[in-house]
Amino acid sequence: MEIRELRTFLTLAELLNYQKASEQLGYAPSTLSHHVRTLENELGVALFAKVGKQIQLTVEGAAFIEPARRLLLDYEAALDSVATAVHMEENVSIGGCELTVANGLVDLFSSFSAERRNVRLRLRTTANAQVPELIRDGSTDVGIWYSLGEERLPGLQAMPLFQEPVRLMVAPESPFAGRQHVHYEDLEGINLAFPHDDCPCVLGMLDEFNRRRIALGCINYLGVIPLVVEKLKNDQAAVAMPYSSTVRFEQVYGLKTVQLDEEDIWMTAHIVCRSYEALRPTARSLVRHSQLYSQQLIARDAAHYLPPQGDTRRSAR
Repeated sequence: MEIRELRTFLTLAELLNYQKASEQLGYAPSTLSHHVRTLENELGVALFAKVGKQIQLTVEGAAFIEPARRLLLDYEAALDSVATAVHMEENVSIGGCELTVANGLVDLFSSFSAERRNVRLRLRTTANAQVPELIRDGSTDVGIWYSLGEERLPGLQAMPLFQEPVRLMVAPESPFAGRQHVHYEDLEGINLAFPHDDCPCVLGMLDEFNRRRIALGCINYLGVIPLVVEKLKNDQAAVAMPYSSTVRFEQVYGLKTVQLDEEDIWMTAHIVCRSYEALRPTARSLVRHSQLYSQQLIARDAAHYLPPQGDTRRSAR
């Protein structure tokens, strides 16, 4: 049983589509079929069944998901433990939205660098939609990229880490600051401020307002977080962001978190690269560390972090 076969199985189990799995893993569909056949021969059971032009998990395949995840996680933990003991002195460039790489996932990068004191991390903040281009042009080793649904990145490997909900953040003086929940209808006419117009937080939230026919006030796209925070505090506007960023924004900027309505908007965080196998050792170690970190988040706070599978737009309740 080889690690690449486990990766193929888990990716196919999530996507149930050979072409999409091929794009994500960087293997030809025929290679993926070979991986599955080899694994099925070793296990002595069929993991997938073809129904028309689609594939679906067999009962045995569904039962094998968790054992396969544990095997892969143990393997990555073993590699990561060796990597922390090896003297590494490399630059690793990480691209991502300022909300996430410079705020929500600070603990991820801090824990990675704390165990590898000679590694130099270089964070490149950009709009979420521009992260794939940083990877494609070779200026960034890995990226943190968010999606609302089953978006694909041709030519890149996008390894899903976890799902997290969108939360609303307001200044302490806002009339919504003392409320744990707020209905969309309550936000009629509210001013909004965002760093960029292509963030999944923005797209998901505006889609909900449009679907419910709720008219908003001014919407500002200000490019950087400090200007967004200033707008919130001066004009009593609001901003939407992933849950992982809210704790830091409460601590650093004194903003307040409010949950939107009873139906959460869920986003999926991915770690992206051109080819996992072609990454330098330290960058590969960062990918493994990110996957382990995401498992810890899910285990520690299952109410706010979910495994990256299924429909990302669903209620946590």
